[in-house]
Amino acid sequence: MAKTYSLIFGVAFLIIALLEVSFQSVVGSVIFYAPIHNAFHWALAVLGVVSFVSGIEGARLYAKISGLVFLAAFVIGIAFPFMLVNFTGYPANNFYNVVYLLAGLFGVYVGFFAKDPQVVI
Repeated sequence: MAKTYSLIFGVAFLIIALLEVSFQSVVGSVIFYAPIHNAFHWALAVLGVVSFVSGIEGARLYAKISGLVFLAAFVIGIAFPFMLVNFTGYPANNFYNVVYLLAGLFGVYVGFFAKDPQVVI
């Protein structure tokens, strides 16, 4: 499950990072381009794919760290949205908050609690 998580999130953030760079503006109210925010997406993409290739332990570590980072972003986005705007340059919104919460919970579950079968992708 950890390798699947790493691959899915790695590819998803690669697509998001590419879309942000391609449009470099607001797409609907979902995709915002801000250089620091985009750099986080590139880092999550690269680390996700690398951890997928590195094996289950690397994938678990990626799930743990990304899950905790997403949960922190969720808490900051709810409690102190101005901090995200000032630090990353993108306007915090409810869509991102929900995505961060779900991704964080899933990452923490996969990284800390899920049991990986012997044979994975």
